[in-house]
Amino acid sequence: MATKKAPTRKARESKVPENEDKAARFRRVGTQRLRKATKAIRLLRPLANRAQYEYTDEQVATILEQLANAVEQVNNAFEQKASHQQDVEL
Repeated sequence: MATKKAPTRKARESKVPENEDKAARFRRVGTQRLRKATKAIRLLRPLANRAQYEYTDEQVATILEQLANAVEQVNNAFEQKASHQQDVEL
């Protein structure tokens, strides 16, 4: 009996509506990526359990700093796009 394989990227992309506009694509892709990112961050939470893990304050600071940097990079990307749009004068 053959096992069922996960759909390939091409198969997943074929589910995208042909007439999807940019705003709808942003909502669809953004929602998927935000859910994945949030889940990954939640998976860090159990690491705080000192009964299961041993860690230093420096290690915790590194994790929190990396998360803050990643959020700042996303924020900057959106602000940069907005600032480019504001610089245009006709």
